[in-house]
Parts: sequence; structure tokens; C-alpha cells
Amino acid sequence: MADIWTPPSGPAAGVSSRSEMISQRTDNIDVLSRVADGDASASTIKHRHKTGTLANRPTAGEAGRIYIPTDLHVMLIDDGTEWLIGPPLGPACEAFDDDFVATSVDAGAAEAFGFWATGIAGSGAIAISPGGALRSEVQLRTGTTSGATAVVQSKADTGFQVMLNTFLLAMTFQVNASAANGAYTIGLATSFPAYPGDPSGGLYVYKLGTGNFFAKIANASSRSTLDLGWDGLSWKTVIFEHDAGTPDVKVYLDTFNAAGLIGTLSGANMPATDAQLLLGGSARNNTTTDFRLAWDDVRLRRVR
Repeated sequence: MADIWTPPSGPAAGVSSRSEMISQRTDNIDVLSRVADGDASASTIKHRHKTGTLANRPTAGEAGRIYIPTDLHVMLIDDGTEWLIGPPLGPACEAFDDDFVATSVDAGAAEAFGFWATGIAGSGAIAISPGGALRSEVQLRTGTTSGATAVVQSKADTGFQVMLNTFLLAMTFQVNASAANGAYTIGLATSFPAYPGDPSGGLYVYKLGTGNFFAKIANASSRSTLDLGWDGLSWKTVIFEHDAGTPDVKVYLDTFNAAGLIGTLSGANMPATDAQLLLGGSARNNTTTDFRLAWDDVRLRRVR
């Protein structure tokens, strides 16, 4: 028995010889056992997971599989229904994760803890441990003063500025009210939005008034828009997928598979300026409604 791999083939003379049985059965079984046990075979047979571009990943449905997109440098894990976004791999990928525990943001402060900077006006605030139906420990609140706003944005010095690079952005959030005078912007933006308008550029989801959230790519006055068919009043995850092979961006709701695909945004209006991660954007209210926006998890994977 030897650690030598011989590609299987039919018996040369119609009947397997002893040497063929040894090389194609005994030796090959030894090689496979070494591969399975610590990848210890010296042969060309190695333990490898399937790789390829993000766009060419196979359809999810075989729980336990791992796929490694060569253009994004993350690990995708098949849970039997969809591909879950796993940890980043190697120095070519930068990642940002926040599940918004209480230490993530400093409540009501002009400058937030860690990665986040806040912009607060009027009765706006960043609330900690709100409880109730909004399960995140952090939420953006406008209070009840007319014209109040609250903004949470990644600090410029964290380096999480991205637009034209390959990336995945997954955002899980909910809003507490749907009224004519509430506005929300969440995603990648080149500027703080002013109520009731959009950011001047970026890739984000936006809701104004009582309607649905829209996914948008914006560059000055040019916009690509996609109706998500969701008003934001229940917890859902919005996923943006931008792979290097196209300027377009696929938009998913809740599941990262064909069933969750809402549509594709044209990348023709993608701004050349990098954008910061903007979570919350601006919200405005009247004197009776406290508009709230809470996050459960935000994950950004990008190639530098």
C-alpha cells in the first residue's frame, strides 16, 4: 500500500490484474483516507472546497457545503435553503460586522463609540436597550419635536468607504411607524441625506412616507430604482450583491438565493466617489410620533 494516486480506469485485459487492483483500489483508498484525515496525502489529491466567482455559485440546497468566491474572499455556507455569508478570508478582503449591542453606539453623544459617528438635531437620539417589539439593543429615534433628525454613519477614518469594489452588504432592520412625515435611508451613501431627500449619491434603501422601501443607485440627479414590496414594519434582511463582472447590483430580501431575489439595479448610475456606510440616514416626525429605526445585524464584505 502506497500514498500514490492512480486515476481509475478499466482493466487493460478485461480482467483486473493484481497490480491494477493494488494501484486503483488499495493505494487509492489509502490516498483518500489521508486526504480526509488532516489532508496528509503527498499525492496531487487534496481536500478542496468548490471555488469560482460569486455570480457562478451553485444553487443552494445541499446543507453543509462550502463555496469560496474568488472575487470576494469570503466563505459561503449552504444551510440547505440559501447561502449564508461566512467569515472573510485573507488580507484582500475587509469586513465590517455589528450586531448593535449596547457598546456599539454612545447614546445621544455627538461622536459615537468606535466605528460610528452620529448627527443629531432637535429631540433626535441614539437609544440604548429600547426593548419591546424592536429587538435590537440600539435604535435611531427622532423624539417628538417637529423637524428632529438622527443619523448614524461610519467614521471616515475607519476606512469603510466603498462603492466601485466587489462587495456584499447585508442589513437586518425594522421601522416602527409608517406615516407621511417619516423618512429613512440605509446603506452606502456619499453624503448625509437631508429630509426629505435622498443622499446625493450611493447605493441604499430609502423610504419616505407610508409606502414601501426602495433600493436605489444614485449619482446626482440620476437614479436606478427598485421597489422592494416591503414597508419596513417587520424584521427583514436586505442584501446587496455587487460582483466584479458587472456594474449592476442584485438585491435580495431575506434569503440569499433565487427565491429571495427581488431584482437587479442598473449600475449605469454608480457614482465614482466612494461611499460611507450609512445606517439610519435621517428621520423626521411631527409632534406626536416618535419615529424609530432599529438594526439587528449589519455585515459588509468588500475587496480592496
